[in-house]
Amino acid sequence: LAINSAEEIQNLSKRLNPEFQEQVAKLADDLDVDQSFNPVAGKKTGDIDIETGFPVGEVKNKARMIEKVDEKYNGDFSQLTDGIRTRIVVETPTEEIMVAKRIAEKFPSVDGERILMNKSGYLDRKLNVQFTGKNGETVIGEIGIITRPMLDGAQKAHPIYEAFRKANFGLSPTATPIQIRMEGL
Repeated sequence: LAINSAEEIQNLSKRLNPEFQEQVAKLADDLDVDQSFNPVAGKKTGDIDIETGFPVGEVKNKARMIEKVDEKYNGDFSQLTDGIRTRIVVETPTEEIMVAKRIAEKFPSVDGERILMNKSGYLDRKLNVQFTGKNGETVIGEIGIITRPMLDGAQKAHPIYEAFRKANFGLSPTATPIQIRMEGL
């Protein structure tokens, strides 16, 4: 399926999101771990996003899709890997490994392994999964695995992250770290 616009990928994501969230919630329940969502644009997790009709963080907003595709994928919307997304909250590294293994057993996956963003200290593990709905449509989604303390910290810091990202959108790829820092401030 060729995806040529934010509207197309968002519509596909909205069609498949209910099934995706249901299947991930069942997996989380089976493993006795919690599911959570990404904070978005200062909105509270759990609120309904007016644009998507789903809880905040489940389906990516069009404006952010466009921004991300322009930044990372040279305008190719078919490369977007988080039109639908969720998080699973773990308490221990053993749980993280177990959850990642079960996700990979359930969905064709690319496991990004554990990533530490050195400057911010943010740490999580993201798996991009191929999700196929009952209607036969397929989309790539994202399941983040995060510890509870990191989730709590991320929710508090997300407004700062969004402000920094917006301030730096369009900044030259050759910008020096000092220029980026000054623009962020």
